[in-house]
Amino acid sequence: DTDTALSHFDPTSRLTPAAHHGESLIDSDLPLGFVRWVVRHEWVRRLGDLVERRLMLLYDRRLSRACLRQLAALLVEAGTLPAEAAETEVERTVERLKSHFGKQLAE
Repeated sequence: DTDTALSHFDPTSRLTPAAHHGESLIDSDLPLGFVRWVVRHEWVRRLGDLVERRLMLLYDRRLSRACLRQLAALLVEAGTLPAEAAETEVERTVERLKSHFGKQLAE
């Protein structure tokens, strides 16, 4: 069970993606189990916070709109983001990444 395996997970440890089993976030090496753990335990309230601060995906050249949509879906799954607001949150994050950081998403 991923939840059990991550219940004592130290996010500051230097685990490689191979240290986790299961599916990865789209266009990323991050395991979905880890991303879900971060959403549940790191007080994530917005998609931008998840991308910029919690997962540091801002610096990943592979960051794509598909990845942002999957992250938004994980926030919906966790009850943090209403489903009807997911696409708006993705667009808001795309715009913020572009305007604040000059970040262009991978296609």
